[in-house]
Amino acid sequence: MKSFTHIESLESRQLMHGDFPVSIDFTPASVAPAGGTVADTGAIFGPRANGSEYGWNIDSTANAVSRITTYTPYQRYKTFIDMLQGGQRSWDLHVHSGKYSVKVSAGDPTAWGGKVNILAEGKQALAGTTTSSNRILTGATTVTVTDGKLTLSSGVGATMNQISVVTIDYVGPLDGPPPAEPTPSPTPSGKIVWKTAASHPVARSESFGAAINGQLYVFGGYTGTSFKPTASAHRFDPMTNKWASIRSLPVPLTHVAHADDGQYIYFAGGYPGTGKDGAQKFAGSGVWRYNADSDTYTALPSLPSARGAGAMALLGRTMYFMGGTDLTRVDRKEVWSLDLDNTAAGWVARAPLPVTQNHPAAAAVDGAVYFIGGQISQDAAAKMTSLMWRYDPTANQWSSAPSLLGPRSHTTSSTFVWRGQIISMGGEPVHNKPIRSVDAYNPATQTWRTIGEIPAARFSGVGAMLNDRTFIFATGYSGGYFSGSTWIGEFID
Repeated sequence: MKSFTHIESLESRQLMHGDFPVSIDFTPASVAPAGGTVADTGAIFGPRANGSEYGWNIDSTANAVSRITTYTPYQRYKTFIDMLQGGQRSWDLHVHSGKYSVKVSAGDPTAWGGKVNILAEGKQALAGTTTSSNRILTGATTVTVTDGKLTLSSGVGATMNQISVVTIDYVGPLDGPPPAEPTPSPTPSGKIVWKTAASHPVARSESFGAAINGQLYVFGGYTGTSFKPTASAHRFDPMTNKWASIRSLPVPLTHVAHADDGQYIYFAGGYPGTGKDGAQKFAGSGVWRYNADSDTYTALPSLPSARGAGAMALLGRTMYFMGGTDLTRVDRKEVWSLDLDNTAAGWVARAPLPVTQNHPAAAAVDGAVYFIGGQISQDAAAKMTSLMWRYDPTANQWSSAPSLLGPRSHTTSSTFVWRGQIISMGGEPVHNKPIRSVDAYNPATQTWRTIGEIPAARFSGVGAMLNDRTFIFATGYSGGYFSGSTWIGEFID
């Protein structure tokens, strides 16, 4: 996903579908925004250095506050902008017409007893009264934007609208005939120039990970031919060219389905190392959320059934788990969803996949979820596939989508969205035979195209975008050995 903490000089523009989700941290100019967010310091609506356009109807810089408190460990909840002090004020984000999910948090970590009432497009997004034990409130809604601006404002009776952070994601187009879209950006036609970075401390394969705030996080995987999963986890900082250990996984894991929202990394199922002497089991039901800000894990509702080698994608505030295998390594087609704003409701069954496959990839873009490639059966008996399927969450229906350029599996952790397109790096077209291709799928033109190659053939590695121009690929399997290689690639338009 696109990193909104990478600042570059761009013209003001509407955010397009591939730019989402975006998290805005309301903070004084003297305080850096929390990881995975971009700052709003109270300035009047206008273009920002990151190429977006947002802000307030009146100057609200004097209303930006930072608290020193131990109430919360999260930086994003220690700062806020008061929407009521000195008169009611509203905040806008320049977006294209469509449907958007809005999640907003508000409150003062050092005070309580006030009424919060925040509207998104005139629709209640957050309402409640803060208490000593619950000083920061969070709410969410889905809104329709037709005028090019998504607006946050105060509702009737509010006394404590101290907004801390808002996360906005594109859900889908308007009902009925959509408005005219700008000409979609073409599939990238440039090249990727790679350089070698510091190797991962321990060569590994079948890990999972994501880029958060311009750094790459890598979790679990295999580190030896005993094929026992590891719980170790590391973070790579491209600014220092160094890897550092982070908190280990709750259980050793490999073959995990995962997704991220720019702050949290969500992961589910996989092969847990909970057998005798750390041996792997071929499916698990555990689901966790990793917080990159606090280096902590939180358990979420378990999957309805144990799964390994499946895929997961996050669309708006809904997580989708798809495919994979059960404990007996039989391929499955079940699809489940989890509302991240109502996790107590647990996972909900959705329309099953048209196929039974394992080791696929998944991505969410332009209001749809894609199930990409994968294989039927396991190991030497595996038959890799080039098929891709598109899920419409509104219709709860799957349909065929343009096939990949060739059969490909083991790209679960090296498939992601960039500039509104799905990127697939490396992979396994035939058992134990890795490839170098970096391919891009453009939903606007419904075409796949090769945009480059990683420096050496790999599958089961971790690939991501550090910022809008910088790719990274680390670890994986060469077909003969586990790899610790880390490569950083600059996309040249």
